[in-house]
Amino acid sequence: MTENTFSRRPGRRKFRPSSFTPSGGQDESGAGNRTWIWAPPSEDGDWETFYTDGLMGLPGEETGDLSVPENLQRFREEGKWAASAGRLRCFLDQVQPGDTIYVRQGPREITGRGIVSGDYRFLPAQDDAPHTRNVTWTHRGHWPWTAPSPLPPQSLASADHRRAAFGELETRMGIVSLTFPDSPVQPAPFTLTEALRDLFLPGGRFEELLEIWQRKKNLILQGPPGVGKTHIAQRLAYALLGRKDPQRLEQVQFHQAYDYAYFVEGYQPTEAGGFSLQPGIFRTFCARAASHPNQPHVFIIDEINRGNVAAIFGELLSLIEAGHRGRKHALPLAVSHTPFHIPENVHLLGLMNTADRSLIGLDRALRRRFAFATLAPAFSHPEFASFLQKRQIPLSLISHIRSCIAELNAEICRAPLLGEGAQIGHSFFIPESEVEDPDEWYRHIVIHELLPLLETYWPGEPEHLATLRQQLLNMPSSPAAESIHLHDDTGP
Repeated sequence: MTENTFSRRPGRRKFRPSSFTPSGGQDESGAGNRTWIWAPPSEDGDWETFYTDGLMGLPGEETGDLSVPENLQRFREEGKWAASAGRLRCFLDQVQPGDTIYVRQGPREITGRGIVSGDYRFLPAQDDAPHTRNVTWTHRGHWPWTAPSPLPPQSLASADHRRAAFGELETRMGIVSLTFPDSPVQPAPFTLTEALRDLFLPGGRFEELLEIWQRKKNLILQGPPGVGKTHIAQRLAYALLGRKDPQRLEQVQFHQAYDYAYFVEGYQPTEAGGFSLQPGIFRTFCARAASHPNQPHVFIIDEINRGNVAAIFGELLSLIEAGHRGRKHALPLAVSHTPFHIPENVHLLGLMNTADRSLIGLDRALRRRFAFATLAPAFSHPEFASFLQKRQIPLSLISHIRSCIAELNAEICRAPLLGEGAQIGHSFFIPESEVEDPDEWYRHIVIHELLPLLETYWPGEPEHLATLRQQLLNMPSSPAAESIHLHDDTGP
């Protein structure tokens, strides 16, 4: 019996009515977490076309568009017994956005992997497979199927019972599964009170940053070293997500060797000694976000100004703009030519050290697409002193830190080649736990963290650095403080 036959076969169990409506969408039962094996209609060349178009499809042109109620009703009544109709019903009723699709070639080879990202559409131009769904293809290549039983011969088959085998396959593919656990334990809600704890931000500033980020979708936190950019970014991310959910949060760090292949897509070496086109981390993340369109997802880029941003983002520079999100703004990727878009629920958060001279070269096109927020040292914030007191730092030393660093930052701001962006941040003096010896704790920070940084600010000026060292280490009198001056100036 051919794939397109709808002949009635007596004796078969009657198909139970379905609640499918072509507008579809992921329901609350978790149907968007299934795994499927799909074979293109013609295994020789059609897969390349489906990959390029971001589609998967099944045959059955004679049914017409099943999003039309009359066609759907006729299909339900006339196609009850055909095996091909059963697969098409499955495609309509059970395949949902968020499902994982594996492409098979024959019984022993997988040639692709993707995440369903759209509802049912009838495309007459797809002659041999007009019943389609959009898929964000994440992988294309050749991977042998090593499980004892071969892959099923059908054009579409459930693979839920083979998840262990596909987990092993994904390990060989060098990826982490994009699908959520079957029964995820939802993290506890992340409240605003929890977000504001020990942040040392002015009143209302956190809420303002969150509102700007939600509106613009892209935000860069910039500031001197040690102002808590990473810490605040994490709190903002959790506040936007509404909970501490690592499934919806990704973080990378740009550097000079980072490129388009790592971020978007590129050819990577395979175990067989060749190369295959693989998606980058951001494309993979967008596929994950597209499979859960009603949940915000956060992508954090640390040291965003240290990479060649124009080369890393490529054509994505236009797609990250808030007004250019969604499928209608899709552009072909540079390597695979696959249409790609950034989902509406993706929020980008960049971190930038303003003391880094490389920020001068930050792409102006990128600057236009991000909102910028500057973070400043918070030594004068009332909670800074109370936090240190809880860590057993005496008030006299807290006062010394505040006054000395304030004078140092004022000098840094006056320096022509430094300025406000090179100030010393309060995070240098935030201990993770109670401090047993406050004076020694402070001394180690000055000698091993601050002075090496100041040497880059005033290179070739040993006398000035010696003066700064003396000012910083001239702490309030205490037995421990007086003993500090007995140490050799080279360190402990």
